Amino acid sequence: MKEHPIVIIGAGVCGLSIAKLIQNQNPEIEPLLIEKSRGLGGRMATRRSEKSTFDHGAQFYQKTGMEFLHDLFLKTERVHTWSQFQGEECFASNLGMTDLAKELAKGLLIKKETRVIKLTKQNHLWFLETDQGEAISSPCVILTAPVPQALELLDQSAIAYPLELKSLEYTMALVLLLTLKQAEPLPTPYVEPLESDILSITDQHQKGVSASQAWTVVFKHEFSKTHFENDPVDTLTTAIEQVKASYPGIQIESSELKKWRYARPLKTWHSSFQVISRIPDLILAGDGFGGDRIEGAYRSAEATFQHLNLKKI
Repeated sequence: MKEHPIVIIGAGVCGLSIAKLIQNQNPEIEPLLIEKSRGLGGRMATRRSEKSTFDHGAQFYQKTGMEFLHDLFLKTERVHTWSQFQGEECFASNLGMTDLAKELAKGLLIKKETRVIKLTKQNHLWFLETDQGEAISSPCVILTAPVPQALELLDQSAIAYPLELKSLEYTMALVLLLTLKQAEPLPTPYVEPLESDILSITDQHQKGVSASQAWTVVFKHEFSKTHFENDPVDTLTTAIEQVKASYPGIQIESSELKKWRYARPLKTWHSSFQVISRIPDLILAGDGFGGDRIEGAYRSAEATFQHLNLKKI
């Protein structure tokens, strides 16, 4: 059985950021990240088709409060100034948002396509069982998955937690990826239509991500929830009809539908992380605690890291 000083479950923005902060400021400590998916970054997600490239989760970030990550991305020439949102400058990835996750992951110890199925406390250690039949131990475990998924693991492990955490729910999001033959230009590269079921549209060509004309269209929670489990072909057709109703001049070459079951927290916890157990340590973190978007996930990561520093692991 391999023991690690810190195990981080989830290699999204929060998990990667905690590990990167540790690597930068406490290089003698090597945490293990465990990620259930093949890819990294969570909603820092990029999809490449034959002709187009789409960011289909987070579209940009704003540097206020996350200067550590911003400086890293500037130093490695990963980002460019793109647009403005709510009066603040936005930064987009040159190669798609997944590239930023890959930059964060450099030099980190990561085990992908592995799901933790149970946590057991013995003396001063947590013992982790995975779906790969592995046994891992650590004095400190940090759960950064969406709160409902984190609580599912705690329930499976018979670990008590504040019941108010069950009230933290997330929006669903259906995301339409469109390669276009022709479209009227958007008033800005990123728009949030008010009077429709569309939450946002991002022009990936204007953003500098896609060589061809391509839009990422994100639908609002109610529309997404209504159609989330429906036949995917029917849902794709309905989603395209919604776009054409707002943009009748659009000519579509190809389309694809993506889904996020946990897109954004509807509300956040009263603190940037939640300690579930001390000695051995079990901590919940992520955008359900720090707030939505990349900035919220990073806010939780930095607060969690500072908590670890105070404890002098």
